[in-house]
Amino acid sequence: GGEPCILGQANDITERKRAGEAYRESEQRHRLALQIGQIGAFEVDLESGRATWTPKLAEIWGIPDNFTGDFAAFCWEHVFPEDLARISEEFGRLVENREDGEMEFRIIRTDGVMRWIRWWGQAIEDTAKGSLRILGVNMDITERKRAEEELRTHREHLEELVAERTAELAVARDAAEAANQAKSEFLAMMSHELRTPLNGILGYAQILTRAGGLSTQQAQGLQIIQQSGEHLLTLINDILDLAKIEARKLELARTDLHLPTFLQDILGACRPRAEQKGLSFVYEAATDLPTGIRADEQRLRQVALNLLGNAIKFTEHGSVTLRVSYELRVMSSEFEGSQLKTHNSKLITHNLCTLRFEVLDTGVGISSGDLARIFHPFEQVGAARQRTEGTGLGLAISQRLLQLMGSAIQVESQLGVGSRFWFELLAPLVADVVAAPLPPARPISGYTGPRRTILVVDDNPQNRAVLVDLLAPLGFGLLEAADGRAGVAQAQAVRLDLILMDLRLPVMTGVEATRAIRQLPELQGVVIIATSASVFDADR
Repeated sequence: GGEPCILGQANDITERKRAGEAYRESEQRHRLALQIGQIGAFEVDLESGRATWTPKLAEIWGIPDNFTGDFAAFCWEHVFPEDLARISEEFGRLVENREDGEMEFRIIRTDGVMRWIRWWGQAIEDTAKGSLRILGVNMDITERKRAEEELRTHREHLEELVAERTAELAVARDAAEAANQAKSEFLAMMSHELRTPLNGILGYAQILTRAGGLSTQQAQGLQIIQQSGEHLLTLINDILDLAKIEARKLELARTDLHLPTFLQDILGACRPRAEQKGLSFVYEAATDLPTGIRADEQRLRQVALNLLGNAIKFTEHGSVTLRVSYELRVMSSEFEGSQLKTHNSKLITHNLCTLRFEVLDTGVGISSGDLARIFHPFEQVGAARQRTEGTGLGLAISQRLLQLMGSAIQVESQLGVGSRFWFELLAPLVADVVAAPLPPARPISGYTGPRRTILVVDDNPQNRAVLVDLLAPLGFGLLEAADGRAGVAQAQAVRLDLILMDLRLPVMTGVEATRAIRQLPELQGVVIIATSASVFDADR
Protein backbone atom coordinates (compact mmCIF):
# COMPACT_ATOMS: atom_id res chain seq x y z
CA GLY A 1 0.00 0.00 0.00
CA GLY A 2 1.17 3.35 -0.68
CA GLU A 3 0.74 6.49 1.32
CA PRO A 4 -2.59 8.26 0.99
CA CYS A 5 -2.69 11.20 -1.29
CA ILE A 6 -5.21 13.82 -2.37
CA LEU A 7 -5.88 14.33 -5.99
CA GLY A 8 -7.69 17.46 -7.11
CA GLN A 9 -8.36 19.71 -10.02
CA ALA A 10 -8.49 23.44 -9.94
CA ASN A 11 -10.50 25.39 -12.51
CA ASP A 12 -10.45 29.11 -12.94
CA ILE A 13 -14.12 30.17 -12.72
CA THR A 14 -13.44 33.83 -12.54
CA GLU A 15 -15.06 34.51 -15.91
CA ARG A 16 -18.11 32.47 -15.05
CA LYS A 17 -18.48 34.29 -11.77
CA ARG A 18 -18.07 37.58 -13.58
CA ALA A 19 -20.67 36.55 -16.14
CA GLY A 20 -23.12 35.55 -13.43
CA GLU A 21 -22.57 38.78 -11.59
CA ALA A 22 -22.95 40.70 -14.81
CA TYR A 23 -26.21 38.86 -15.58
CA ARG A 24 -27.60 39.62 -12.14
CA GLU A 25 -26.56 43.24 -12.42
CA SER A 26 -28.12 43.41 -15.87
CA GLU A 27 -31.32 41.85 -14.58
CA GLN A 28 -31.39 44.26 -11.66
CA ARG A 29 -30.83 47.18 -13.98
CA HIS A 30 -33.62 45.87 -16.25
CA ARG A 31 -35.99 45.57 -13.30
CA LEU A 32 -34.99 49.01 -12.09
CA ALA A 33 -35.55 50.47 -15.60
CA LEU A 34 -38.98 48.86 -15.74
CA GLN A 35 -39.91 50.22 -12.36
CA ILE A 36 -38.57 53.67 -13.17
CA GLY A 37 -40.46 53.64 -16.50
CA GLN A 38 -43.67 52.64 -14.73
CA ILE A 39 -44.13 49.65 -17.05
CA GLY A 40 -45.94 46.59 -15.82
CA ALA A 41 -43.45 43.80 -16.62
CA PHE A 42 -43.66 40.12 -15.74
CA GLU A 43 -41.89 36.81 -16.22
CA VAL A 44 -43.50 33.46 -15.61
CA ASP A 45 -42.15 29.93 -15.92
CA LEU A 46 -44.93 27.80 -17.33
CA GLU A 47 -43.42 24.54 -15.96
CA SER A 48 -42.91 25.55 -12.34
CA GLY A 49 -45.40 28.40 -12.16
CA ARG A 50 -42.78 30.69 -10.63
CA ALA A 51 -43.29 34.29 -11.59
CA THR A 52 -41.96 37.75 -10.97
CA TRP A 53 -43.60 41.07 -11.69
CA THR A 54 -43.02 44.74 -11.18
CA PRO A 55 -45.00 46.91 -8.77
CA LYS A 56 -46.61 48.67 -11.74
CA LEU A 57 -48.02 45.39 -13.04
CA ALA A 58 -49.40 44.62 -9.56
CA GLU A 59 -51.03 48.04 -9.58
CA ILE A 60 -52.54 47.48 -13.03
CA TRP A 61 -54.00 44.06 -12.16
CA GLY A 62 -54.78 44.81 -8.54
CA ILE A 63 -52.46 42.04 -7.20
CA PRO A 64 -52.32 42.21 -3.38
CA ASP A 65 -48.97 43.09 -1.81
CA ASN A 66 -48.82 39.79 0.11
CA PHE A 67 -49.87 37.63 -2.83
CA THR A 68 -48.09 34.23 -2.88
CA GLY A 69 -50.43 32.24 -5.08
CA ASP A 70 -50.31 31.09 -8.70
CA PHE A 71 -49.64 34.24 -10.79
CA ALA A 72 -50.89 32.74 -14.07
CA ALA A 73 -54.07 31.41 -12.47
CA PHE A 74 -54.70 34.81 -10.88
CA CYS A 75 -54.43 36.51 -14.25
CA TRP A 76 -56.74 34.05 -16.02
CA GLU A 77 -59.33 34.42 -13.27
CA HIS A 78 -59.48 38.20 -13.71
CA VAL A 79 -59.74 38.35 -17.52
CA PHE A 80 -63.11 39.77 -18.55
CA PRO A 81 -65.39 36.78 -19.31
CA GLU A 82 -66.37 37.96 -22.79
CA ASP A 83 -62.68 38.29 -23.77
CA LEU A 84 -61.50 34.99 -22.23
CA ALA A 85 -62.07 32.68 -25.22
CA ARG A 86 -60.31 35.03 -27.65
CA ILE A 87 -57.34 35.59 -25.33
CA SER A 88 -56.97 31.84 -24.62
CA GLU A 89 -56.80 31.12 -28.34
CA GLU A 90 -54.23 33.82 -29.02
CA PHE A 91 -52.11 32.85 -25.99
CA GLY A 92 -52.17 29.18 -27.00
CA ARG A 93 -50.92 30.04 -30.47
CA LEU A 94 -48.11 32.16 -29.00
CA VAL A 95 -46.94 29.26 -26.73
CA GLU A 96 -47.28 26.59 -29.41
CA ASN A 97 -45.30 28.53 -32.02
CA ARG A 98 -42.77 29.92 -29.56
CA GLU A 99 -43.35 33.44 -30.85
CA ASP A 100 -44.19 36.87 -29.61
CA GLY A 101 -47.56 38.58 -29.77
CA GLU A 102 -49.74 41.33 -28.47
CA MET A 103 -53.36 41.56 -27.39
CA GLU A 104 -55.89 44.02 -26.04
CA PHE A 105 -58.46 42.82 -23.52
CA ARG A 106 -60.38 43.77 -20.41
CA ILE A 107 -59.76 42.66 -16.84
CA ILE A 108 -61.77 42.89 -13.64
CA ARG A 109 -59.48 43.88 -10.80
CA THR A 110 -59.86 42.58 -7.25
CA ASP A 111 -61.56 45.85 -6.34
CA GLY A 112 -64.20 45.26 -9.03
CA VAL A 113 -62.93 47.97 -11.41
CA MET A 114 -62.76 47.08 -15.09
CA ARG A 115 -59.59 48.10 -16.94
CA TRP A 116 -58.38 47.77 -20.51
CA ILE A 117 -54.93 46.10 -20.90
CA ARG A 118 -52.50 46.11 -23.78
CA TRP A 119 -50.41 42.96 -23.42
CA TRP A 120 -47.07 42.24 -25.15
CA GLY A 121 -45.40 38.87 -24.55
CA GLN A 122 -42.78 36.48 -25.90
CA ALA A 123 -42.41 32.71 -25.37
CA ILE A 124 -38.77 31.76 -24.69
CA GLU A 125 -37.70 28.12 -24.51
CA ASP A 126 -34.69 27.24 -22.31
CA THR A 127 -33.51 23.96 -23.82
CA ALA A 128 -30.78 23.50 -21.17
CA LYS A 129 -33.31 23.62 -18.34
CA GLY A 130 -36.15 22.19 -20.36
CA SER A 131 -38.45 25.05 -19.42
CA LEU A 132 -40.66 27.58 -21.19
CA ARG A 133 -40.90 31.13 -19.99
CA ILE A 134 -43.18 33.98 -20.91
CA LEU A 135 -41.71 37.44 -20.73
CA GLY A 136 -43.91 40.44 -21.26
CA VAL A 137 -45.14 43.87 -20.37
CA ASN A 138 -48.59 45.34 -19.79
CA MET A 139 -49.95 48.84 -20.16
CA ASP A 140 -53.19 50.24 -18.82
CA ILE A 141 -54.95 51.71 -21.88
CA THR A 142 -58.30 52.34 -20.20
CA GLU A 143 -58.15 56.10 -20.71
CA ARG A 144 -57.25 55.68 -24.36
CA LYS A 145 -60.13 53.26 -24.85
CA ARG A 146 -62.47 55.61 -23.05
CA ALA A 147 -61.36 58.43 -25.35
CA GLU A 148 -61.82 56.19 -28.40
CA GLU A 149 -65.29 55.25 -27.20
CA GLU A 150 -66.18 58.88 -26.63
CA LEU A 151 -64.82 59.71 -30.07
CA ARG A 152 -66.80 56.87 -31.62
CA THR A 153 -69.95 57.96 -29.80
CA HIS A 154 -69.31 61.55 -30.85
CA ARG A 155 -68.73 60.44 -34.44
CA GLU A 156 -71.93 58.39 -34.44
CA HIS A 157 -73.75 61.38 -32.97
CA LEU A 158 -72.27 63.59 -35.66
CA GLU A 159 -73.30 61.08 -38.31
CA GLU A 160 -76.81 61.12 -36.88
CA LEU A 161 -76.78 64.92 -36.89
CA VAL A 162 -75.44 64.94 -40.47
CA ALA A 163 -78.13 62.47 -41.50
CA GLU A 164 -80.79 64.59 -39.82
CA ARG A 165 -79.37 67.78 -41.33
CA THR A 166 -79.16 66.12 -44.75
CA ALA A 167 -82.80 65.11 -44.44
CA GLU A 168 -83.70 68.64 -43.34
CA LEU A 169 -81.74 70.11 -46.25
CA ALA A 170 -83.46 67.71 -48.64
CA VAL A 171 -86.84 68.88 -47.32
CA ALA A 172 -85.68 72.50 -47.52
CA ARG A 173 -84.37 71.94 -51.05
CA ASP A 174 -87.65 70.38 -52.13
CA ALA A 175 -89.52 73.26 -50.50
CA ALA A 176 -87.22 75.78 -52.19
CA GLU A 177 -87.68 74.08 -55.55
CA ALA A 178 -91.42 74.05 -55.04
CA ALA A 179 -91.30 77.72 -54.00
CA ASN A 180 -89.16 78.52 -57.04
CA GLN A 181 -91.59 76.67 -59.27
CA ALA A 182 -94.50 78.50 -57.67
CA LYS A 183 -92.65 81.79 -58.07
CA SER A 184 -91.94 81.07 -61.73
CA GLU A 185 -95.58 80.16 -62.34
CA PHE A 186 -96.67 83.29 -60.49
CA LEU A 187 -94.30 85.44 -62.55
CA ALA A 188 -95.53 83.91 -65.77
CA MET A 189 -99.16 84.47 -64.74
CA MET A 190 -98.52 88.03 -63.54
CA SER A 191 -96.58 88.86 -66.68
CA HIS A 192 -99.44 87.65 -68.81
CA GLU A 193 -102.24 89.14 -66.73
CA LEU A 194 -100.62 92.58 -66.32
CA ARG A 195 -99.64 92.96 -69.96
CA THR A 196 -103.03 91.92 -71.33
CA PRO A 197 -104.98 95.00 -70.10
CA LEU A 198 -101.99 97.23 -70.92
CA ASN A 199 -102.14 95.92 -74.45
CA GLY A 200 -105.69 97.24 -74.70
CA ILE A 201 -104.80 100.61 -73.13
CA LEU A 202 -101.76 101.27 -75.33
CA GLY A 203 -103.31 99.73 -78.42
CA TYR A 204 -106.44 101.88 -78.36
CA ALA A 205 -104.44 104.99 -77.48
CA GLN A 206 -102.57 104.45 -80.75
CA ILE A 207 -105.73 103.57 -82.70
CA LEU A 208 -107.61 106.66 -81.56
CA THR A 209 -104.59 108.90 -82.17
CA ARG A 210 -104.24 107.58 -85.73
CA ALA A 211 -107.95 108.01 -86.39
CA GLY A 212 -107.54 111.78 -86.14
CA GLY A 213 -110.33 114.33 -85.90
CA LEU A 214 -109.58 114.89 -82.21
CA SER A 215 -109.90 118.12 -80.33
CA THR A 216 -106.83 119.53 -78.61
CA GLN A 217 -108.12 118.36 -75.22
CA GLN A 218 -108.82 114.85 -76.57
CA ALA A 219 -105.40 114.62 -78.17
CA GLN A 220 -103.74 115.70 -74.95
CA GLY A 221 -105.82 113.18 -72.99
CA LEU A 222 -104.79 110.36 -75.31
CA GLN A 223 -101.17 111.43 -75.00
CA ILE A 224 -101.48 111.22 -71.20
CA ILE A 225 -103.05 107.76 -71.53
CA GLN A 226 -100.20 106.69 -73.83
CA GLN A 227 -97.46 108.06 -71.58
CA SER A 228 -99.03 106.69 -68.40
CA GLY A 229 -99.47 103.29 -69.99
CA GLU A 230 -95.88 103.21 -71.18
CA HIS A 231 -94.69 104.28 -67.72
CA LEU A 232 -96.75 101.52 -66.13
CA LEU A 233 -95.35 99.04 -68.63
CA THR A 234 -91.82 100.11 -67.69
CA LEU A 235 -92.55 99.59 -63.99
CA ILE A 236 -94.03 96.15 -64.68
CA ASN A 237 -91.05 95.21 -66.81
CA ASP A 238 -88.64 96.31 -64.06
CA ILE A 239 -90.42 94.36 -61.33
CA LEU A 240 -90.67 91.23 -63.48
CA ASP A 241 -87.02 91.53 -64.54
CA LEU A 242 -85.88 91.75 -60.93
CA ALA A 243 -88.07 88.80 -59.96
CA LYS A 244 -86.70 86.73 -62.86
CA ILE A 245 -83.12 87.58 -61.89
CA GLU A 246 -83.74 86.61 -58.27
CA ALA A 247 -85.40 83.37 -59.36
CA ARG A 248 -82.46 82.72 -61.73
CA LYS A 249 -84.88 82.54 -64.63
CA LEU A 250 -83.32 85.30 -66.69
CA GLU A 251 -81.01 84.13 -69.47
CA LEU A 252 -78.96 86.21 -71.87
CA ALA A 253 -79.69 85.97 -75.60
CA ARG A 254 -76.47 86.91 -77.40
CA THR A 255 -76.83 87.80 -81.07
CA ASP A 256 -74.78 89.53 -83.75
CA LEU A 257 -75.20 93.24 -83.14
CA HIS A 258 -74.53 96.12 -85.57
CA LEU A 259 -72.86 98.51 -83.12
CA PRO A 260 -73.23 101.84 -85.06
CA THR A 261 -76.98 101.29 -85.46
CA PHE A 262 -77.29 100.21 -81.83
CA LEU A 263 -75.61 103.40 -80.63
CA GLN A 264 -77.67 105.63 -82.95
CA ASP A 265 -80.87 104.06 -81.57
CA ILE A 266 -79.78 104.91 -78.04
CA LEU A 267 -78.87 108.47 -79.02
CA GLY A 268 -82.18 108.90 -80.82
CA ALA A 269 -84.09 107.77 -77.73
CA CYS A 270 -82.21 110.00 -75.27
CA ARG A 271 -81.30 113.19 -77.14
CA PRO A 272 -84.86 114.58 -77.41
CA ARG A 273 -85.40 114.19 -73.65
CA ALA A 274 -82.13 115.99 -72.89
CA GLU A 275 -82.83 118.80 -75.32
CA GLN A 276 -86.36 119.15 -73.95
CA LYS A 277 -84.74 120.00 -70.57
CA GLY A 278 -82.35 122.43 -72.22
CA LEU A 279 -79.31 120.19 -71.69
CA SER A 280 -76.39 119.78 -74.04
CA PHE A 281 -76.28 116.14 -75.17
CA VAL A 282 -72.74 115.12 -76.20
CA TYR A 283 -71.68 111.90 -77.94
CA GLU A 284 -67.98 111.05 -78.01
CA ALA A 285 -66.94 107.82 -79.74
CA ALA A 286 -63.67 106.32 -80.92
CA THR A 287 -63.32 106.87 -84.67
CA ASP A 288 -62.63 103.20 -85.39
CA LEU A 289 -65.30 101.50 -83.29
CA PRO A 290 -65.96 97.91 -84.46
CA THR A 291 -68.99 97.37 -86.65
CA GLY A 292 -70.15 94.00 -85.33
CA ILE A 293 -70.03 92.44 -81.87
CA ARG A 294 -71.81 89.60 -80.12
CA ALA A 295 -73.95 90.66 -77.16
CA ASP A 296 -77.46 90.58 -75.74
CA GLU A 297 -78.78 93.62 -77.60
CA GLN A 298 -81.95 94.01 -75.54
CA ARG A 299 -80.18 93.88 -72.17
CA LEU A 300 -77.25 96.05 -73.25
CA ARG A 301 -79.71 98.65 -74.52
CA GLN A 302 -81.61 98.42 -71.23
CA VAL A 303 -78.45 99.18 -69.22
CA ALA A 304 -77.32 102.03 -71.49
CA LEU A 305 -80.76 103.66 -71.53
CA ASN A 306 -81.00 103.40 -67.76
CA LEU A 307 -77.65 105.13 -67.19
CA LEU A 308 -78.43 107.87 -69.71
CA GLY A 309 -82.00 108.23 -68.44
CA ASN A 310 -80.77 108.69 -64.87
CA ALA A 311 -78.19 111.24 -66.00
CA ILE A 312 -80.87 113.29 -67.78
CA LYS A 313 -83.32 112.89 -64.90
CA PHE A 314 -80.88 114.17 -62.26
CA THR A 315 -79.36 116.98 -64.35
CA GLU A 316 -81.09 120.35 -64.49
CA HIS A 317 -78.31 122.44 -66.08
CA GLY A 318 -75.24 121.69 -68.15
CA SER A 319 -74.65 118.55 -70.15
CA VAL A 320 -74.96 114.78 -70.40
CA THR A 321 -72.23 112.91 -72.25
CA LEU A 322 -72.08 109.38 -73.68
CA ARG A 323 -68.51 108.26 -74.32
CA VAL A 324 -67.80 104.95 -76.09
CA SER A 325 -64.32 103.49 -76.60
CA TYR A 326 -62.84 100.03 -77.05
CA GLU A 327 -59.67 97.98 -76.80
CA LEU A 328 -58.80 94.84 -78.76
CA ARG A 329 -58.20 91.64 -76.79
CA VAL A 330 -56.82 88.21 -77.60
CA MET A 331 -59.44 85.49 -77.31
CA SER A 332 -58.90 82.97 -74.52
CA SER A 333 -59.61 79.29 -75.10
CA GLU A 334 -62.05 79.28 -72.15
CA PHE A 335 -64.11 82.08 -73.68
CA GLU A 336 -63.98 80.43 -77.08
CA GLY A 337 -65.06 77.06 -75.79
CA SER A 338 -67.85 78.23 -73.53
CA GLN A 339 -69.47 80.94 -75.60
CA LEU A 340 -68.29 81.27 -79.15
CA LYS A 341 -68.58 77.79 -80.59
CA THR A 342 -72.28 77.60 -79.76
CA HIS A 343 -73.25 80.11 -82.46
CA ASN A 344 -73.17 79.93 -86.24
CA SER A 345 -71.83 83.34 -87.18
CA LYS A 346 -68.81 84.83 -88.90
CA LEU A 347 -66.48 85.41 -85.98
CA ILE A 348 -63.24 87.24 -86.51
CA THR A 349 -60.72 84.58 -85.45
CA HIS A 350 -58.91 85.17 -82.14
CA ASN A 351 -60.29 88.69 -81.61
CA LEU A 352 -62.30 90.09 -78.74
CA CYS A 353 -62.82 93.66 -77.75
CA THR A 354 -63.48 95.40 -74.47
CA LEU A 355 -66.16 98.03 -75.02
CA ARG A 356 -66.21 100.85 -72.50
CA PHE A 357 -69.40 102.85 -71.99
CA GLU A 358 -69.21 106.04 -69.92
CA VAL A 359 -72.05 108.36 -68.98
CA LEU A 360 -71.08 111.74 -67.51
CA ASP A 361 -73.39 114.45 -66.24
CA THR A 362 -73.27 117.82 -64.49
CA GLY A 363 -76.23 116.98 -62.29
CA VAL A 364 -76.91 116.91 -58.57
CA GLY A 365 -74.29 114.28 -57.85
CA ILE A 366 -74.37 111.63 -55.13
CA SER A 367 -72.93 111.86 -51.64
CA SER A 368 -70.36 109.27 -50.60
CA GLY A 369 -72.81 107.90 -48.03
CA ASP A 370 -75.42 107.21 -50.73
CA LEU A 371 -73.09 105.55 -53.25
CA ALA A 372 -73.41 102.16 -51.55
CA ARG A 373 -77.22 102.37 -51.63
CA ILE A 374 -77.93 103.24 -55.23
CA PHE A 375 -77.53 99.66 -56.49
CA HIS A 376 -79.95 98.24 -53.91
CA PRO A 377 -83.48 97.42 -55.11
CA PHE A 378 -86.12 100.08 -54.33
CA GLU A 379 -83.46 102.50 -53.05
CA GLN A 380 -83.61 106.06 -54.41
CA VAL A 381 -81.52 109.11 -53.63
CA GLY A 382 -81.81 112.70 -54.70
CA ALA A 383 -84.60 115.24 -54.42
CA ALA A 384 -88.07 114.05 -53.42
CA ARG A 385 -89.56 115.07 -56.79
CA GLN A 386 -86.96 113.07 -58.67
CA ARG A 387 -87.33 110.04 -56.40
CA THR A 388 -91.00 109.70 -57.27
CA GLU A 389 -90.16 109.22 -60.96
CA GLY A 390 -89.53 105.49 -60.82
CA THR A 391 -89.28 102.41 -58.65
CA GLY A 392 -85.60 102.56 -57.71
CA LEU A 393 -85.03 99.31 -59.63
CA GLY A 394 -83.19 100.57 -62.70
CA LEU A 395 -79.64 100.56 -61.35
CA ALA A 396 -80.19 97.37 -59.34
CA ILE A 397 -81.40 95.54 -62.47
CA SER A 398 -78.67 97.06 -64.66
CA GLN A 399 -75.98 95.99 -62.21
CA ARG A 400 -77.28 92.43 -62.09
CA LEU A 401 -77.63 92.24 -65.87
CA LEU A 402 -74.02 93.32 -66.27
CA GLN A 403 -72.94 90.79 -63.67
CA LEU A 404 -74.57 88.12 -65.83
CA MET A 405 -72.46 89.49 -68.70
CA GLY A 406 -69.29 89.33 -66.58
CA SER A 407 -69.09 93.06 -65.92
CA ALA A 408 -70.19 95.65 -63.35
CA ILE A 409 -71.15 99.31 -63.16
CA GLN A 410 -68.58 101.65 -61.60
CA VAL A 411 -69.36 105.13 -60.33
CA GLU A 412 -67.61 108.32 -59.29
CA SER A 413 -69.64 111.26 -58.05
CA GLN A 414 -69.40 114.55 -56.21
CA LEU A 415 -72.41 116.11 -54.58
CA GLY A 416 -73.48 119.27 -56.45
CA VAL A 417 -70.93 118.72 -59.26
CA GLY A 418 -71.98 115.64 -61.20
CA SER A 419 -71.46 111.93 -61.70
CA ARG A 420 -69.63 109.48 -63.94
CA PHE A 421 -70.97 105.95 -64.44
CA TRP A 422 -69.13 103.44 -66.59
CA PHE A 423 -68.80 99.74 -67.36
CA GLU A 424 -66.63 97.56 -69.58
CA LEU A 425 -67.99 94.66 -71.61
CA LEU A 426 -65.88 91.88 -73.12
CA ALA A 427 -67.45 90.87 -76.44
CA PRO A 428 -66.41 88.87 -79.54
CA LEU A 429 -65.95 90.78 -82.78
CA VAL A 430 -68.20 89.64 -85.62
CA ALA A 431 -67.65 90.30 -89.32
CA ASP A 432 -70.23 91.19 -91.99
CA VAL A 433 -73.04 92.27 -89.67
CA VAL A 434 -75.74 94.09 -91.62
CA ALA A 435 -77.67 96.95 -90.04
CA ALA A 436 -81.37 96.32 -89.48
CA PRO A 437 -83.69 98.18 -91.85
CA LEU A 438 -84.85 101.57 -90.65
CA PRO A 439 -88.49 101.95 -89.62
CA PRO A 440 -90.73 103.76 -92.11
CA ALA A 441 -90.50 107.52 -92.06
CA ARG A 442 -94.32 107.87 -91.79
CA PRO A 443 -97.11 105.67 -90.40
CA ILE A 444 -98.29 102.87 -92.67
CA SER A 445 -101.72 103.59 -94.12
CA GLY A 446 -102.26 100.57 -96.36
CA TYR A 447 -100.71 98.03 -98.72
CA THR A 448 -100.69 97.27 -102.44
CA GLY A 449 -101.90 94.13 -104.20
CA PRO A 450 -104.93 91.90 -103.70
CA ARG A 451 -106.79 91.98 -100.42
CA ARG A 452 -105.27 89.80 -97.71
CA THR A 453 -107.20 87.93 -95.03
CA ILE A 454 -105.96 87.56 -91.47
CA LEU A 455 -107.32 85.25 -88.75
CA VAL A 456 -106.93 86.50 -85.17
CA VAL A 457 -107.10 83.64 -82.63
CA ASP A 458 -107.30 84.88 -79.02
CA ASP A 459 -109.58 84.04 -76.10
CA ASN A 460 -109.46 87.63 -74.84
CA PRO A 461 -112.01 89.79 -76.71
CA GLN A 462 -110.12 93.00 -75.90
CA ASN A 463 -106.94 91.63 -77.49
CA ARG A 464 -108.85 90.57 -80.60
CA ALA A 465 -110.50 93.98 -80.80
CA VAL A 466 -107.15 95.82 -80.64
CA LEU A 467 -105.66 93.74 -83.46
CA VAL A 468 -108.79 93.96 -85.60
CA ASP A 469 -109.08 97.74 -85.17
CA LEU A 470 -105.35 98.20 -85.90
CA LEU A 471 -105.41 96.10 -89.07
CA ALA A 472 -108.86 96.76 -90.55
CA PRO A 473 -108.10 100.41 -91.50
CA LEU A 474 -105.14 99.13 -93.54
CA GLY A 475 -107.47 97.13 -95.81
CA PHE A 476 -107.11 93.61 -94.36
CA GLY A 477 -109.99 91.20 -94.13
CA LEU A 478 -110.27 90.08 -90.49
CA LEU A 479 -111.67 86.89 -88.98
CA GLU A 480 -111.77 85.98 -85.29
CA ALA A 481 -111.66 82.79 -83.22
CA ALA A 482 -111.84 82.50 -79.41
CA ASP A 483 -110.07 79.14 -78.96
CA GLY A 484 -107.61 76.84 -80.72
CA ARG A 485 -110.15 74.38 -82.11
CA ALA A 486 -112.28 77.18 -83.56
CA GLY A 487 -109.10 78.62 -85.09
CA VAL A 488 -108.34 75.32 -86.85
CA ALA A 489 -111.92 75.18 -88.15
CA GLN A 490 -111.72 78.77 -89.47
CA ALA A 491 -108.41 78.01 -91.17
CA GLN A 492 -109.97 75.03 -92.97
CA ALA A 493 -113.09 76.95 -94.00
CA VAL A 494 -111.55 80.16 -95.38
CA ARG A 495 -108.48 80.84 -97.50
CA LEU A 496 -106.09 82.73 -95.23
CA ASP A 497 -102.89 84.68 -95.78
CA LEU A 498 -101.89 85.05 -92.13
CA ILE A 499 -102.86 83.70 -88.71
CA LEU A 500 -102.11 85.60 -85.49
CA MET A 501 -102.17 82.80 -82.91
CA ASP A 502 -102.29 83.39 -79.16
CA LEU A 503 -100.34 80.77 -77.16
CA ARG A 504 -102.64 80.40 -74.15
CA LEU A 505 -106.00 79.26 -75.48
CA PRO A 506 -108.83 77.12 -74.10
CA VAL A 507 -109.99 73.82 -75.66
CA MET A 508 -106.77 73.60 -77.73
CA THR A 509 -103.61 75.65 -77.06
CA GLY A 510 -102.00 77.81 -79.70
CA VAL A 511 -99.13 75.33 -80.11
CA GLU A 512 -101.54 72.41 -80.50
CA ALA A 513 -103.65 74.35 -82.98
CA THR A 514 -100.57 75.29 -85.00
CA ARG A 515 -99.48 71.64 -85.16
CA ALA A 516 -102.96 70.61 -86.33
CA ILE A 517 -102.93 73.30 -89.06
CA ARG A 518 -99.47 72.25 -90.23
CA GLN A 519 -100.73 68.70 -90.80
CA LEU A 520 -103.28 69.94 -93.35
CA PRO A 521 -101.73 69.95 -96.86
CA GLU A 522 -103.83 72.89 -98.08
CA LEU A 523 -102.53 75.08 -95.20
CA GLN A 524 -98.82 74.29 -95.47
CA GLY A 525 -97.98 77.74 -96.86
CA VAL A 526 -100.01 79.91 -94.52
CA VAL A 527 -97.93 82.17 -92.28
CA ILE A 528 -98.58 81.77 -88.53
CA ILE A 529 -97.29 84.35 -86.04
CA ALA A 530 -97.46 83.63 -82.32
CA THR A 531 -98.84 86.40 -80.14
CA SER A 532 -98.67 86.36 -76.35
CA ALA A 533 -98.44 88.60 -73.33
CA SER A 534 -95.92 86.12 -71.89
CA VAL A 535 -92.29 87.18 -72.13
CA PHE A 536 -90.43 84.19 -70.68
CA ASP A 537 -87.88 82.32 -72.77
CA ALA A 538 -89.81 79.04 -72.45
CA ASP A 539 -92.88 80.66 -73.98
CA ARG A 540 -90.82 82.12 -76.80
